[in-house]
Amino acid sequence: MACGYRGKDLQVHHIKPFHLHPHLELDPDNLITLCEAKGRDHHLLLGHLDAWDSYNEHIREDVKHFYRKTAVQIRADLHWQKKMSQRP
Repeated sequence: MACGYRGKDLQVHHIKPFHLHPHLELDPDNLITLCEAKGRDHHLLLGHLDAWDSYNEHIREDVKHFYRKTAVQIRADLHWQKKMSQRP
């Protein structure tokens, strides 16, 4: 969803973390595909704001904002840096 990538490095991401919302674990409306391909790392950077124990409650908006951006471009973006500094 964030880059148009179609390959083996696609992963399913829970929009609302299933450890906080277990009833949504398999709800299709709570799932989004994000890649973890080298140089993109959208699952970690956008889905978890660069920390696997965190989450991004605005992931749907962010995949549009960062569409086709590389990991380097995302990390350099002031909008992303602000979100990361305030991550849950």
